[in-house]
Amino acid sequence: MDLPIAPQTEVIKRENDELLVQNRELRRMLLLLHENVDLRTNLEKLHSNPEEIQRHMTDLKLDEEDEDSDAEKSRNSKNSRFDSAHREETEGAAENYSPGRSTDSKQLHLMQHIIGEIAFQLDRRILMHIFPDQTRLYGVSVANIPQKIVEASTDPATGNVDEKKRTSMTQRYDEIMKTLKQYGYDMAIHPTFSENMVNAYGIMKQHPPSDSTEMHSLCDPENLKKIAYRAVPSTDLENVLTLLKCLCKLSKRDGKPLFRL
Repeated sequence: MDLPIAPQTEVIKRENDELLVQNRELRRMLLLLHENVDLRTNLEKLHSNPEEIQRHMTDLKLDEEDEDSDAEKSRNSKNSRFDSAHREETEGAAENYSPGRSTDSKQLHLMQHIIGEIAFQLDRRILMHIFPDQTRLYGVSVANIPQKIVEASTDPATGNVDEKKRTSMTQRYDEIMKTLKQYGYDMAIHPTFSENMVNAYGIMKQHPPSDSTEMHSLCDPENLKKIAYRAVPSTDLENVLTLLKCLCKLSKRDGKPLFRL
């Protein structure tokens, strides 16, 4: 007699099937992000050495002449090189992908930076909501918000308390925590967990231009979810997805991009 499949197993199987189909799209986005950083580095080198510009332009012309397709010839050399690398690295990736499969270390490093960025952006949004007048938030974390509310509403010279200011900040704190709690955020877990993600993975050193295709892909919650499945151990996955869900909700509420520069 066949045993019924548990609902949780069905969910995992369905998500795995989606990952099999969508893996190419994810890898393309990551390669675009990496290519963006490399391009900026190369441009800086060229600008600092004018003699390199002529040689570089010659190389670009040769690259274009090597393309087989007329459509390929119309692209700039950056996209041509990207497509070549993309074909080589993604050949068969979608068909062969399964959760837990090893990932190229360079690609994994980039994905982990993105996970750290998710945690950083969520913390930043929470803090900016509670302390909207503070342009510098060094030393302030979600875990120590109550303490910082007391400090921010107390005159350091006289010790006098600005009760109106303290009440206003406390209300904003209670309101945003109540909102996040609806999406699984736990003050006993996630402030510390978020800090650990930033410390462990770092954050993105550079962001693509705000109106670029790369940035739109980066701010796609579904793409970020796929990255989480690839980049973090299973013991951290649930909490990372909670952080992502909360970030998406706050982004939708304030009408700002997911990753605010």
